[in-house]
Amino acid sequence: MTLGLADQRFHKAQLRPYLTKSRFKHCEAVAELSFQMAQHWNHPSPDNAWLAGLYHDIAKDLDESALLVRASQLGMAITDCEKRSVSTLHAPVGALMVRHECGITDRQILGAIRWHTTGRAKMTLIEKIVYLADIVEAGKKVEHGLLIKKLAHHDLNAAIRLTAKETLKHLLERDKWICPRSLECYNAYS
Repeated sequence: MTLGLADQRFHKAQLRPYLTKSRFKHCEAVAELSFQMAQHWNHPSPDNAWLAGLYHDIAKDLDESALLVRASQLGMAITDCEKRSVSTLHAPVGALMVRHECGITDRQILGAIRWHTTGRAKMTLIEKIVYLADIVEAGKKVEHGLLIKKLAHHDLNAAIRLTAKETLKHLLERDKWICPRSLECYNAYS
């Protein structure tokens, strides 16, 4: 990793106040997995994958009203999907928080944070990596996590397809709103 220990400590210290202890540990693990996957898939900047993985859930511990307030403060237009499925709102709000409050402006990093929950059609390599690293890290809690972990080292698109499919199944079984981007992601990788 070209990010030195001081830089890593700086970013971790910057993130820590936003998250619970368990969420912070999850973000550290996603950062490490993202870095490893970026190296495996020859991404030109594994450090950027590490940063995106570290910050991906910066807004996850905010409650619904706080997310809506943050979105408004940051000038974000909230989509119908985000209004109906507030759990997806933490990703775009998080990307804006990272940009405006943490000073990270790299579009690849911000895109990976923005799309780590719903995915989208035509994801960049770093977006794919963080999308999958988030699921793989939660593999003990997600039924298909172990299979995705295996697939993620052999066929990223197949891993994305399975993740999107299982996400859609999960939402349908619970009568939850499905964001168009999630459907587009599934269709693009099927």
